[in-house]
Amino acid sequence: MSIYVALSGKIYTAADTPFTSEDGSDLYTVVEDGDVVAAIYKPDTRTAEKEQKLLAMTALRFPDMKQYAWPLDVVYEPTQWTFAGYVMPKATGKENVSTIFDTCAGKPWSFFVTIAKNTARAVRDLHKEGQIIGRLHAGQILVDPDTRRITVTGADSFHITDKTGNVFPCESHAATISTPELQGEQKAWEPLPVCTKEQDDAALATLIFRLLMNGAHPSISPTDITVDIPAYAPLFASLPAEIHTLFRGAFIEGRTEPAETPSGDAWYAALERLLNGLTLCVNRTNHYYAGGAAACPWCTIEKNGRLPRQKEPVPALPSSQPHVQQPCDDAAVRISKGIAALLITALITAVIVCIVYAVKWYGKGDLLYAEIAEKESALYALQSRLRDAEAELTAVRAQLSDAETELTGIRTQVSTLRDDLENANAQLDTTQRELADATNTANRFLATYPAFSITRIRVFNQGDNPGDAIISSRSTYLYTEIRYESFLSSARTYELYIKIFHPNGALSTGTSSPDGYSFSSSFYINAGSGTERTTGWGGATPGHWRRGTYRIELWYKNSRMAESTFTIQ
Repeated sequence: MSIYVALSGKIYTAADTPFTSEDGSDLYTVVEDGDVVAAIYKPDTRTAEKEQKLLAMTALRFPDMKQYAWPLDVVYEPTQWTFAGYVMPKATGKENVSTIFDTCAGKPWSFFVTIAKNTARAVRDLHKEGQIIGRLHAGQILVDPDTRRITVTGADSFHITDKTGNVFPCESHAATISTPELQGEQKAWEPLPVCTKEQDDAALATLIFRLLMNGAHPSISPTDITVDIPAYAPLFASLPAEIHTLFRGAFIEGRTEPAETPSGDAWYAALERLLNGLTLCVNRTNHYYAGGAAACPWCTIEKNGRLPRQKEPVPALPSSQPHVQQPCDDAAVRISKGIAALLITALITAVIVCIVYAVKWYGKGDLLYAEIAEKESALYALQSRLRDAEAELTAVRAQLSDAETELTGIRTQVSTLRDDLENANAQLDTTQRELADATNTANRFLATYPAFSITRIRVFNQGDNPGDAIISSRSTYLYTEIRYESFLSSARTYELYIKIFHPNGALSTGTSSPDGYSFSSSFYINAGSGTERTTGWGGATPGHWRRGTYRIELWYKNSRMAESTFTIQ
């Protein structure tokens, strides 16, 4: 196992082997916390720019960050305090959007509409915080099939702007599904492109298209959208007019005018309305389709087995006349109903004709004509009421199905909350012990390794300033100034041991020298950065130090922290 130390002071122990790898890093289980994982970069990808980017990301906080695998803490190797990677939330038991159409086959269409809506929300919320994904692709979206929540992975490659306005470009080299300038795989040696929110929105539109069309991809001409419909996809015309308009804005107007590309906010609102207006099929309890569609597209797919591949242009924008929802009747059922209606009409007509002739025969036409007209009016009213009752019954069935779906979701949430409560109660008893263990571990670590690094060493003669030339004829006591970067949250005193080697390699020692060192000196290290000086070392008589190049080393508990050379003229 490997131990890593974070700037927050936490210590993370990574498992022996990674459970997966992605984008130049290996992901490890963290022994102390099963809810997080450690992403440790491969040595050739540990750059100062990536470290600064992760530090900027850990300083950003905004609502519902659980939508992203966002860096929580930056970790370092403790021996040399070198940058190693970061810690992020663990996403388990989730499906990839690129494969969800196979793994979640049989799920109702409302499931995929919800996934599309949640993906739009994640893009919308990130854009509201001034951040950009950059190279959005289907493999980046993980889905929890039970809760239908999504997680956007690869956050360390996002296009990030920190609190001071510094920009860290998108570093992903994965193939994208967004605008033409980002199409294809980004080569490692190519300069990183400038990413925009409109590029995210264009990629979002393609993802939503696949989710609504059961995995089918759109094919686009310069002036129109042409949908190459496979056998498993519904007709494009079965989608609402509002969705057509958004796709047209993303794939046609947005190609030449990126500002016309619909935003994640626009998609979220439209998909929310689509989800709330879904119609339940009267023949299949797991068939949902858009309200206003002529018939259930899923019944059509099941009835025909496999549809022939066809090119279907986007329908013209509809007028203000509302659509009339119709149930998805099977062809045989519709024919049977038509024949029955014809037979009933013919029977009623025959009865009326017989009555008319009978009345005329017996000379009572006027009275019976009035009764017949009254009966006909009552019959037509009854038929109208029957049609209204059938429509109300269909609406009630749809509402009942929605209520059952919501109830199932509530039951799942209640069960999850109960499990979370039980886990929280179980963890509550061990929290203080874990905190005490972590404190002891941190204290042992701080007792072994200094929590600061030395970035500069300057040696100068007594009475001079750091950086002044050291003249042999005037040399007496030499002082050492260090510049440091501290990882502490408060000040602390450290005892360092110093070695000064003469030009001939001999160690400079005196009667008060510690064993193996020239002298020792206490340093008061504050939080952050600063400078500190040692006590003087040498003699009171001018000319104590001969000309030549000397070497100085600073040690802490048998570990050399820094070294440098200086020249006496």
